[in-house]
Amino acid sequence: MPSAVFASNPGGQMAEIPSPIDYRTKDGRFEVEYAEKNWFAAGKYSFQDFDNNIGSLTFDNPIQLADSFSAGASGTSMSTIQGRGRYALAPSNKWHNFSLSGSVGDLFWDGRLSVNAAWGRMEQNDTLLPYTINSQITNTNIGWRSTGGVWSLQPFAPFDATNAANLPQATAGSKVDTELYDAVWTARPTKKSSVKARFNHYEYKNKSPIIEFAGSAVGDATWNVNPFDTEPFSFKRTLATLDLSYDIARNTAATFGYSHLRSQREHRENHDQDENTWRLGVDSKYREWIDLHGGYEYSERGGDYTTTDLTQNPWLRRFDIAKRDRDLFKLLATAYATEKVTVSGTAIFSKSTYPETYFGVTHDKNQSLGVDADWQATKKVNVNGFYNHEKTVNYFRSRQWNPGNFADPYGVGGYYDMPSNWTLEDTTITDTFGGSVKVTFKPKKNDFTVSYSNSHADGTITPGSVLGTSGANDMNFFVPLPFNDSDDSKLQIVDAKYCHRVHDDGIVTLGYMFERLDLNDYNLKGFSLVPLSLAVPPANPVYQNSIFMNTLPKGYNANVAYASVKWRF
Repeated sequence: MPSAVFASNPGGQMAEIPSPIDYRTKDGRFEVEYAEKNWFAAGKYSFQDFDNNIGSLTFDNPIQLADSFSAGASGTSMSTIQGRGRYALAPSNKWHNFSLSGSVGDLFWDGRLSVNAAWGRMEQNDTLLPYTINSQITNTNIGWRSTGGVWSLQPFAPFDATNAANLPQATAGSKVDTELYDAVWTARPTKKSSVKARFNHYEYKNKSPIIEFAGSAVGDATWNVNPFDTEPFSFKRTLATLDLSYDIARNTAATFGYSHLRSQREHRENHDQDENTWRLGVDSKYREWIDLHGGYEYSERGGDYTTTDLTQNPWLRRFDIAKRDRDLFKLLATAYATEKVTVSGTAIFSKSTYPETYFGVTHDKNQSLGVDADWQATKKVNVNGFYNHEKTVNYFRSRQWNPGNFADPYGVGGYYDMPSNWTLEDTTITDTFGGSVKVTFKPKKNDFTVSYSNSHADGTITPGSVLGTSGANDMNFFVPLPFNDSDDSKLQIVDAKYCHRVHDDGIVTLGYMFERLDLNDYNLKGFSLVPLSLAVPPANPVYQNSIFMNTLPKGYNANVAYASVKWRF
């Protein structure tokens, strides 16, 4: 069940409520292609229209009937703030995209050039909600407030914050343009060598206006006089790749590759970033019945990380833009056991480290092992089976601190290695197996396929924290225990479909799918979330009046019957 969360303040109270659904999505696509012997050209137009009939959600506070005003940063309890809340839901929006693509062969060195260009636009212009729904936050209500440490009678707000007319603009006016340019050139300069070059450029141009707000209603409980602006996020990404291959022996080729990725961002901590990747690979048909591929990649991502004017920990780095080093190994093998049986195996291992990240994701490890078998039992019957094992381990490090206390990295706790730090290891192991049987009644006319997959995930969360020994100067009051059943699940899917081809241009599909999800998460095994505001012992914890609606996911059985018609003009 979709849900919405209203929070009074970070670390404060929250109300979790059901979110209504009443929306419609329309999409369409038009394509045209033309091909000759050595070249082809194509054009495509796509659009999507998302219309949400419910733009916002208004709800009552079950433990507070009337609106109230807090003179502090925000209410310390759900019972000290407003009697109602309002939450914006997903805005109605439109998306358009037009693309041109083409390819031409018989170039020099027996080469081929393929190009693609696309231009898109996303727009939404929903009506903006007022600053708050709390009727107390207006300029007509006066009370005692502190400004610069001096208490005096002041209006609760410089204007009526519940009136949308006091917003800097009435609607969002959001617009984003995208551009994509891609070119790939392949060639064989000699009988023993080949080359592949690629250039890719993508731009996300956020043309939404910068909206200047006069302040904010923090937690719908008090007025914050500090103005703020929206920050329309934009970025550019340019990738250049070159791969050179040479036959070093009979049926064996070695490949050296290099890629350079340049990223430029607006309104992020890292504005300009370069990533370099080097690749080595060997492809060999060791015997007529087996193909082998082995490869190694090393990538190095740099870039300056700006930490000025940040409210979070100055040693925190966001993993998607932080400096990173990565090693990746892969081995692929395909064996042709008989003319009718093919077996493939895959092994991939990677490790990433973030050398300048003291807090956040410090490193991660990933591995994937898989095997796939295909058997052409008869001319009309094909059987396939597979198994895959994946393991992902992420390592985190951070600190428990409040502004102005002993662990504040901007104050007393001005060093990154101290007892208030904590670590966390998040491990997920996923095993998936399945198979399919396809029966072709008449080639290029009609067929029937039934498939089955079974995926089992086993997760573990292991936090770490040294037991505090210095009383008020250490916030670690206990040694945390691991959660051995995190996101444990089993997903099974059975899909059966019949396809019938009408002439050469149409396909009619009728199908049935059954899906079953079983969950075994620790949250569903008697674990109770008791929201407490922990005080330094021996003070008693204070219960926070948060409201949860028990929206944890549950297991389910789903039955779906479907039909589709595809026609090519």
